[in-house]
Amino acid sequence: MNDWCEGPYGSTPLTIDEREGLKPRWVKTRGQLNQVEEANITKGLIWLGGSTCLTLCTPENW
Repeated sequence: MNDWCEGPYGSTPLTIDEREGLKPRWVKTRGQLNQVEEANITKGLIWLGGSTCLTLCTPENW
């Protein structure tokens, strides 16, 4: 089990099970995974034409 309070934010290593199946094989920590996910979300929003989560994630759009 990971100790969530140890070390700087995002430094928690991912377990082998958590890393299995990730396309970017270099990702080893939660911080790196957060960076990859943020970049992917940004690319998706640009692909949608600049929409933001504020316009996409409202109950009226669900």
